[in-house]
Amino acid sequence: MSIKLQILLVGMILMRVNAFSQDTIYSKILKNAICELRPNSTIYYVDSSFNFYGPFSRFAKKKNVEGYSDLKNKQKTSIKFTRAELRDIDAQILKYSAKLWPINFIEKSVRLNNDSLKSLIKSNYTRYVLKENANIVHYYILSQPIFVRDSSVAIFRIAEMENYSAGYDYIIIYCKEDQQWVHKLTIYTGAW
Repeated sequence: MSIKLQILLVGMILMRVNAFSQDTIYSKILKNAICELRPNSTIYYVDSSFNFYGPFSRFAKKKNVEGYSDLKNKQKTSIKFTRAELRDIDAQILKYSAKLWPINFIEKSVRLNNDSLKSLIKSNYTRYVLKENANIVHYYILSQPIFVRDSSVAIFRIAEMENYSAGYDYIIIYCKEDQQWVHKLTIYTGAW
Protein backbone atom coordinates (compact mmCIF):
# COMPACT_ATOMS: atom_id res chain seq x y z
CA MET A 1 0.00 0.00 0.00
CA SER A 2 1.45 3.36 -1.00
CA ILE A 3 2.19 6.06 1.57
CA LYS A 4 -0.36 8.40 -0.07
CA LEU A 5 -3.11 5.80 0.29
CA GLN A 6 -2.15 5.17 3.92
CA ILE A 7 -2.27 8.91 4.69
CA LEU A 8 -5.64 9.18 2.95
CA LEU A 9 -7.08 6.24 4.95
CA VAL A 10 -5.80 7.62 8.27
CA GLY A 11 -7.26 11.04 7.41
CA MET A 12 -10.66 9.51 6.59
CA ILE A 13 -10.67 7.53 9.84
CA LEU A 14 -9.82 10.64 11.88
CA MET A 15 -12.59 12.63 10.16
CA ARG A 16 -15.12 9.88 10.98
CA VAL A 17 -13.98 9.72 14.61
CA ASN A 18 -14.36 13.51 14.89
CA ALA A 19 -17.88 13.38 13.36
CA PHE A 20 -18.87 10.56 15.75
CA SER A 21 -17.45 12.53 18.67
CA GLN A 22 -19.51 15.61 17.73
CA ASP A 23 -22.67 13.46 17.40
CA THR A 24 -22.05 12.04 20.88
CA ILE A 25 -21.47 15.51 22.32
CA TYR A 26 -24.57 16.81 20.56
CA SER A 27 -26.80 14.01 21.86
CA LYS A 28 -25.75 14.86 25.45
CA ILE A 29 -26.32 18.58 24.88
CA LEU A 30 -29.75 17.84 23.37
CA LYS A 31 -30.76 15.73 26.33
CA ASN A 32 -29.83 18.55 28.70
CA ALA A 33 -31.62 21.18 26.60
CA ILE A 34 -34.83 19.14 26.30
CA CYS A 35 -34.79 18.26 30.01
CA GLU A 36 -34.64 21.99 30.78
CA LEU A 37 -37.83 22.43 28.71
CA ARG A 38 -39.62 19.32 30.04
CA PRO A 39 -37.94 17.72 33.07
CA ASN A 40 -38.60 14.09 33.97
CA SER A 41 -40.19 13.01 30.73
CA THR A 42 -39.29 10.54 28.03
CA ILE A 43 -37.78 12.33 25.04
CA TYR A 44 -39.60 11.67 21.77
CA TYR A 45 -37.84 12.96 18.67
CA VAL A 46 -38.57 12.87 14.94
CA ASP A 47 -36.17 10.73 12.92
CA SER A 48 -35.15 13.44 10.43
CA SER A 49 -33.53 16.79 11.08
CA PHE A 50 -34.78 20.16 9.95
CA ASN A 51 -32.96 23.38 9.20
CA PHE A 52 -32.94 26.88 10.60
CA TYR A 53 -35.45 29.42 9.25
CA GLY A 54 -33.26 32.02 7.62
CA PRO A 55 -29.86 33.27 8.71
CA PHE A 56 -28.75 33.19 12.33
CA SER A 57 -27.28 36.67 11.95
CA ARG A 58 -30.81 38.14 11.97
CA PHE A 59 -30.80 37.64 15.76
CA ALA A 60 -27.64 39.73 16.18
CA LYS A 61 -27.94 43.38 17.09
CA LYS A 62 -24.51 44.98 16.81
CA LYS A 63 -23.03 41.45 16.91
CA ASN A 64 -24.85 40.73 20.20
CA VAL A 65 -27.37 37.87 20.29
CA GLU A 66 -29.93 38.19 23.07
CA GLY A 67 -32.04 35.50 24.66
CA TYR A 68 -32.76 33.84 27.98
CA SER A 69 -30.36 32.04 30.28
CA ASP A 70 -33.47 30.75 32.08
CA LEU A 71 -36.53 30.68 29.82
CA LYS A 72 -39.04 29.83 32.55
CA ASN A 73 -37.98 32.71 34.82
CA LYS A 74 -37.37 35.10 31.90
CA GLN A 75 -33.76 35.84 32.88
CA LYS A 76 -32.22 37.66 29.91
CA THR A 77 -28.63 37.34 28.74
CA SER A 78 -26.60 37.84 25.60
CA ILE A 79 -23.57 36.46 23.79
CA LYS A 80 -21.32 38.38 21.42
CA PHE A 81 -20.23 37.02 18.04
CA THR A 82 -17.79 38.54 15.60
CA ARG A 83 -18.93 39.37 12.06
CA ALA A 84 -16.75 36.54 10.78
CA GLU A 85 -18.43 34.08 13.19
CA LEU A 86 -21.90 35.24 12.14
CA ARG A 87 -20.96 34.80 8.45
CA ASP A 88 -19.55 31.33 9.23
CA ILE A 89 -22.71 30.30 11.12
CA ASP A 90 -24.93 31.51 8.26
CA ALA A 91 -22.75 29.65 5.74
CA GLN A 92 -23.03 26.43 7.77
CA ILE A 93 -26.82 26.81 7.91
CA LEU A 94 -26.98 27.03 4.11
CA LYS A 95 -24.88 23.91 3.51
CA TYR A 96 -26.81 21.48 5.72
CA SER A 97 -29.20 18.99 4.24
CA ALA A 98 -31.55 16.66 6.08
CA LYS A 99 -30.00 14.08 8.37
CA LEU A 100 -31.54 10.87 9.65
CA TRP A 101 -31.08 10.58 13.41
CA PRO A 102 -30.23 7.08 14.65
CA ILE A 103 -32.38 5.11 17.06
CA ASN A 104 -31.35 5.88 20.67
CA PHE A 105 -29.44 8.96 19.51
CA ILE A 106 -30.48 10.57 22.78
CA GLU A 107 -30.23 8.43 25.90
CA LYS A 108 -33.61 7.08 27.15
CA SER A 109 -35.55 8.36 24.18
CA VAL A 110 -37.99 7.20 21.52
CA ARG A 111 -37.42 7.98 17.85
CA LEU A 112 -40.57 8.68 15.83
CA ASN A 113 -40.74 8.04 12.12
CA ASN A 114 -41.77 11.30 10.44
CA ASP A 115 -43.83 9.52 7.76
CA SER A 116 -45.69 7.45 10.37
CA LEU A 117 -46.38 10.61 12.35
CA LYS A 118 -47.92 12.23 9.25
CA SER A 119 -50.08 9.15 8.65
CA LEU A 120 -51.26 9.10 12.26
CA ILE A 121 -52.34 12.73 11.99
CA LYS A 122 -54.23 12.22 8.73
CA SER A 123 -56.00 9.05 9.82
CA ASN A 124 -56.75 9.94 13.43
CA TYR A 125 -56.75 13.70 13.88
CA THR A 126 -56.70 14.65 17.51
CA ARG A 127 -55.63 17.83 19.22
CA TYR A 128 -52.56 16.11 20.63
CA VAL A 129 -50.70 13.47 18.71
CA LEU A 130 -49.23 11.55 21.63
CA LYS A 131 -50.52 10.92 25.12
CA GLU A 132 -48.99 8.98 27.96
CA ASN A 133 -51.23 8.22 30.96
CA ALA A 134 -53.65 10.95 29.79
CA ASN A 135 -50.80 13.50 29.73
CA ILE A 136 -49.79 15.33 26.60
CA VAL A 137 -46.47 14.10 25.25
CA HIS A 138 -44.34 16.68 23.50
CA TYR A 139 -42.05 15.54 20.74
CA TYR A 140 -39.07 17.32 19.24
CA ILE A 141 -37.79 18.12 15.79
CA LEU A 142 -34.05 18.80 15.88
CA SER A 143 -31.63 20.64 13.65
CA GLN A 144 -28.07 19.62 13.08
CA PRO A 145 -25.70 21.50 15.37
CA ILE A 146 -23.42 24.27 14.27
CA PHE A 147 -20.09 24.36 16.07
CA VAL A 148 -17.97 27.53 16.13
CA ARG A 149 -14.98 28.87 18.09
CA ASP A 150 -12.94 25.71 17.67
CA SER A 151 -16.01 23.60 18.52
CA SER A 152 -16.49 25.29 21.91
CA VAL A 153 -19.88 26.83 21.02
CA ALA A 154 -22.83 24.73 19.79
CA ILE A 155 -25.90 26.34 18.18
CA PHE A 156 -29.00 24.35 17.29
CA ARG A 157 -32.73 24.64 16.74
CA ILE A 158 -35.44 22.65 18.51
CA ALA A 159 -39.15 22.62 17.76
CA GLU A 160 -41.15 21.38 20.75
CA MET A 161 -44.35 20.00 19.23
CA GLU A 162 -47.77 19.16 20.67
CA ASN A 163 -49.32 18.00 17.42
CA TYR A 164 -48.23 18.03 13.81
CA SER A 165 -48.61 21.77 13.36
CA ALA A 166 -48.64 23.20 16.89
CA GLY A 167 -45.53 23.87 18.91
CA TYR A 168 -42.78 26.20 20.00
CA ASP A 169 -39.54 27.05 18.24
CA TYR A 170 -36.20 27.71 19.96
CA ILE A 171 -32.61 28.35 19.00
CA ILE A 172 -30.31 27.21 21.78
CA ILE A 173 -26.64 27.98 22.41
CA TYR A 174 -24.33 25.89 24.59
CA CYS A 175 -20.72 26.80 25.41
CA LYS A 176 -17.92 24.58 26.61
CA GLU A 177 -16.52 25.79 29.94
CA ASP A 178 -13.94 23.81 31.91
CA GLN A 179 -14.59 20.72 29.74
CA GLN A 180 -18.36 20.88 30.48
CA TRP A 181 -21.12 21.95 28.08
CA VAL A 182 -23.18 24.70 29.70
CA HIS A 183 -26.46 26.22 28.51
CA LYS A 184 -25.82 29.87 27.70
CA LEU A 185 -28.82 31.15 25.84
CA THR A 186 -32.24 30.24 24.45
CA ILE A 187 -33.90 32.35 21.80
CA TYR A 188 -37.66 31.89 21.68
CA THR A 189 -38.40 32.33 17.97
CA GLY A 190 -42.15 31.79 18.04
CA ALA A 191 -45.06 29.39 18.13
CA TRP A 192 -47.37 27.96 15.51
